[in-house]
Formats: sequence, structure tokens, C-alpha cells
Amino acid sequence: MFEIKKLSLLSVAKVVAVFMAIIGLISIIGLITSKGGSFNFVVLVLVPLTYAVLGFILGAVISFLYNIIARFIGGIKIELEKADESFESDETFDSEEANFYEEE
Repeated sequence: MFEIKKLSLLSVAKVVAVFMAIIGLISIIGLITSKGGSFNFVVLVLVPLTYAVLGFILGAVISFLYNIIARFIGGIKIELEKADESFESDETFDSEEANFYEEE
């Protein structure tokens, strides 16, 4: 069993920003293709950009709050299982790196 003790604010914020930008783009495409939808380049750019900025802020806030809460009540516990050997990636696994993460 492993525990997520701390989240990197910047990394979570970037990932949430990308997800939100994709959601904004999908929603705009849905609006354009629906009945009566008209193509507006400004909206096509501004909505995903706005979603991305708000997602970045939201990701940073959630990470910050998670880090505070995890200090008091503990982090999210996860159980990991070794992946099937047939789907192994080209990346090498460093046992010293694994020990570093287990010790923290």
C-alpha cells in the first residue's frame, strides 16, 4: 500500500488546465455543430483559453488544500500492482529510484 502524501501544485495545475481546455474546446465544437450554431473564431479561442486558466487555478487550489488536509488526516492510500510484462515500456526501472520513493 502506498500513500500520496503531497501533490506538486504546478504539475496538478498544468494537467487540470489541459483537461479543462479540452473540455472547453469540445463544448464549443458542440455548440457550433448544434442547430443555429455559428462559427465565431474569437469564441473558439477564448472559451478553451478561459477554461484552461480557470482549470490551472482550480488545480493549484485543490493541490494546496490536499497537501494541508493530508498532513492532518493522511493522504490517499493506493494499492499498486505490477503491470503485465507484455505491455512493458522501453523505460528502464531503477530499483534505487523505487527505494527512494518508498522511504519518503
